[in-house]
Parts: sequence; C-alpha cells; structure tokens
Amino acid sequence: MKKKKSWKTPAMQILRQSLEDSIRSVLDSILQWKHPAVEKSDMLYEVLNRQLNNIEKVSDTETQLKLLTLFLETDTVLGMLENEDYEDFVELYADASAFFIELVKDFENKGLAIQLVFELIVNHSGEDGRSAVFLSLSEMFSEEQNRALVPLLFQVLETEEKPENAHSILEAIRDVADGLDLPDEYARASFMQDPERSNHMLLDVANTYFVAENLPETKRLLDEVKDPAPGEEEEEFLDLLTAYYHKIGDIARTIETGERLYEKYPEIFNLIRLVEIVS
Repeated sequence: MKKKKSWKTPAMQILRQSLEDSIRSVLDSILQWKHPAVEKSDMLYEVLNRQLNNIEKVSDTETQLKLLTLFLETDTVLGMLENEDYEDFVELYADASAFFIELVKDFENKGLAIQLVFELIVNHSGEDGRSAVFLSLSEMFSEEQNRALVPLLFQVLETEEKPENAHSILEAIRDVADGLDLPDEYARASFMQDPERSNHMLLDVANTYFVAENLPETKRLLDEVKDPAPGEEEEEFLDLLTAYYHKIGDIARTIETGERLYEKYPEIFNLIRLVEIVS
C-alpha cells in the first residue's frame, strides 16, 4: 500500500516546533530582516509583543533568559521607525529589559547570565532597546562580578581587528560604567569614543566626576572646555561651573557664575539655583 504524501507546509512545521523553537524562529527572522512584518511597523509591534508574551509562558528560566537576549537584539528595528511609532517600541523593549533583569536577580547561574549580558554589549546595535540592562548591572550581579566584567569589555576593543560596532560597544560601556558609578571607566570609554574631546563630551564626563564628588577632576575637565557654544552647551557649562564653585565653598565665584547663568538663560531651574546661593 502506498504511503500518503505529507506536505511540509510552513504552518505545519511551526505546529511541530516547541514553543521555544517557534519564538526563536520568529526572532531570528526579524534579526535577519526576513520576516514579512519588518516592513510594517504596526504588524511588527504585534509580532514582537506576541513573542514577549510567549517567552513568559516558557517554564525554564535559562531558556527564558536566552530568548530575552535574542529579543533584545532585535532592537535594530528601532533605527527604521517613524517618530510616532518609536515610543511604543521603546516601551516594549523596556518591558523586555525589566523582565530580563528580574529573572537574573534570582537566577543561580550568574556566570551564564553575565555571558548573556556580555553578548548584548558586544553585539550592541546602538539603539536604546537594551540600555536599561546595561544600566542595571548592580541589581543583577555582585560588585566583584561587575568589576571583573568591565576590563573584558575593553579587551574586545583592543583586538587587531576593531569591531565594526565599536562605537556602539563604547556607548554600552558608558552605560555600564554610569550604572556602576565608575567615573574613570566612563571617562575612558567616552574619550575612546570621542578622541577629539569635544566640549559636549568634556562636559558629560565632568558631570560624571562631579556626581562622584571627584572635584579636582571635575575642574580639570571644565578648564579644558574651550569657547562653549551659545545655547545648551554654554548653559550646561555655566551650570556645572556654578555647582562646582558652590561645592567647594567659593561663594563669590558661585554668585558670579550663577548670575551669568541666569542672565543668559533665564530659566526657572537656573533661578532656583541662584536663589539657593544668594540670601
């Protein structure tokens, strides 16, 4: 007797897959820009949202974390979205990041979890979907584990062949260092990213040192800022300089720079800063 033919249609193949395989297949196709939904943002949102809900149904935490890593790597799609769709997608990736962070907190195999975070960093797309994970390492791992991870990240950039996404990796390291309150590592990544040491980057790093209460380094970087451009850059420079003088107790210079700040940029926040200083 002849065997009945069985046509392996895509739908039948998916039915035979496990839930894990189905999720992985969809996310892989999005990553490779082969999924039909990648050209239609509303459809893509629904597909991604469905996969995130399906990941919650997976019973094994290790598998969930691996699938969430894959999900977060699809944040490359953020680069092709229109403004009106962007926020909805960012919220979806924020939910995935929060899910990942909460799972790792109670996950015993920290070595595997760190490896997954490492993959998210070295494969960083430069988009914002996974940034919350980078900023939250202190919630997931011990201080010792985090301090061991950071040098490994810099080593990735010191190979003979610089990764194509080196700029994005450095952005991720900046997030990691910011979240871990490591101003020296933040500065190192920042000036590797911007070797010309633009005023924008100098002010950003100076602010990080100020928050860490490293006042000598704050002032050294402020002194390096040359001719800040009128507008946001100059306002940020005067604001940080005012805060620095106030912190070291130089009231005369604090009042001088505070008045310049409010005179040039009469914003409520700048007025509040001046009122705090002048009786």
